[in-house]
Amino acid sequence: MNEPDQDRLALMERYGHALMKPADIAILLDIPADEKDVFCQSLSDFDTPEARAYRKGVANAKLELHENVVKLAVKGSPAAQPIANLYLSDL
Repeated sequence: MNEPDQDRLALMERYGHALMKPADIAILLDIPADEKDVFCQSLSDFDTPEARAYRKGVANAKLELHENVVKLAVKGSPAAQPIANLYLSDL
């Protein structure tokens, strides 16, 4: 299998950051139906450059969400405070 180019890796990171499901990404990338399952499974494997780029995008989105929740909780948001407490309990 060929290594993906930097444009493809950037795209995978973008899709991950948008929290897209692998099956939806397969559609956007025009992955043939008979290869969709293999592609989706490959994104759960951290050994591939595409999976790492996808997971990096997901992790960056999660970081942004966590940061926003914490900021809101510190400002006294009654909706954000229990979510921030969940984050604390997961540490």
